[in-house]
Amino acid sequence: MPCPPAILGEDLIGSTIKNTASGKLYQVLRLTETNPVKAVCRRIVDGESYKITAETLASDYVEVPPAPTMGTILEPTDRHIFTNMVLHAKTMQALQLGMRKVLNSSKLEEIWKISTINPCKRTSLCFYGPSGTGKSMAAACIAKELGKALFQIDYPTVFSPTVNETARRIQTIFKEAQEQENSVLFFDEADSAFSKRVRLTSKTAILHGNRNKTSLMNGLDNYSGVVIFATNYLSNFDEAMLRRVAQYVEFGLPDETMRVDIFHKHIVVPERAENIDWATIGAASAGLTGGDILNIVLNAISRVSASTEDTSQWKLTTEALMAEIENVAESKKGLVSCAPTTANDTIED
Repeated sequence: MPCPPAILGEDLIGSTIKNTASGKLYQVLRLTETNPVKAVCRRIVDGESYKITAETLASDYVEVPPAPTMGTILEPTDRHIFTNMVLHAKTMQALQLGMRKVLNSSKLEEIWKISTINPCKRTSLCFYGPSGTGKSMAAACIAKELGKALFQIDYPTVFSPTVNETARRIQTIFKEAQEQENSVLFFDEADSAFSKRVRLTSKTAILHGNRNKTSLMNGLDNYSGVVIFATNYLSNFDEAMLRRVAQYVEFGLPDETMRVDIFHKHIVVPERAENIDWATIGAASAGLTGGDILNIVLNAISRVSASTEDTSQWKLTTEALMAEIENVAESKKGLVSCAPTTANDTIED
């Protein structure tokens, strides 16, 4: 957890502090030689310098953990709220159940003594479903609702061409995740990182693969925060990994009514889209995801805005949306025809 900075001393130099009221970040540059001693700080957003007393530091600031060397810290924004998402009812119910579990963890332990049967302190969720169905957005919404940042780990972050390096990276990820206590650990593309379908071609590679898996399982077993996995292919997950996930949440393709709702969510100036044939758009967009629809709206806006210099005529039309729907549908066909015949990865010496 972020904590009040220590009493002004040399160990504070170089650290990052945050004003609890404004949320702005400052880097401590040096200490003054005056009495009382003050910290000379640089506001990170604009470089302005400030002098802050020990009393003010203790009452108005918290010390921020060092930035992680692995992954990315993402601060959720005002748009990361569940009311901005269009999801199946069972998906939203499952997300709310997961939220309540995190928020009520202390009461659950007090009443049900859960630690006597399951000493693991982490809360683990797995979001699975096609790409573009809202898994990453939902992870950010959970972090936002918990008042936390999102510590995102992608597949390239975890695995190295040097197999020995992978186990070290995994250990570093969990060490830094524990330091970033005020964050939700989020493994994106988790099917790649935790796949059971990795083909090892030598005894040495098998040894390294087992070491990687051990590092991963130990990291999860000792982690005490909230961890979310996102995967497009749940069937690829290693069985040991599956046992360590407390709750699975399915993200399915939107139905016709949901697709039209998603179009409306993304058209934030509705008066410029007043004459759309939504029945046609809803039917034609079958099989598309929320991510697809976002791209369709953005490209359709670009299309109509490039058609004339008269901005009063910049209005979305059924024809513009249909043209972009057809483009996305064609690109998806191309992706299917070019898809590899196997999902297996090969690790060699």
